[in-house]
Amino acid sequence: MSEYVEDFHAGDFLVRSIIGGDPNNGILAVGAIPRVGQTLQFQLRDREAAHADLRNMLRQKRAALDAPPFGSLLFSCAGRGKNLFGKPNHDAALIQTIFVDVPLAGLLCNGEIGTVGGKAHLHGFTASAAFFVAS
Repeated sequence: MSEYVEDFHAGDFLVRSIIGGDPNNGILAVGAIPRVGQTLQFQLRDREAAHADLRNMLRQKRAALDAPPFGSLLFSCAGRGKNLFGKPNHDAALIQTIFVDVPLAGLLCNGEIGTVGGKAHLHGFTASAAFFVAS
């Protein structure tokens, strides 16, 4: 998200898909318009990393909430689940493991909205969740 970061960690990149290329002309097409000076890095989809990332974010969210949620919504990419994890319902099952007894509804998507760096972005191959807490 920032070209001024010296040491990159999870969450420092907004991941975009490679949508094409022309090796004869040295062209690589990505699903974004990179800025001059912007850091680009290739990312590889990995089931273990995806599982650990979602698990860690869910644990952080649970710890940050002042009260247990009374409900939740999950928007999970159709490219996850059985396609990535080898079994269906991975993301929903992980939410229900960490947020025990919280009702969960959701759907499969082909583009999920979620925040990175404090701004909302359209993502692919992700899971976005909302938790509802009484104020």
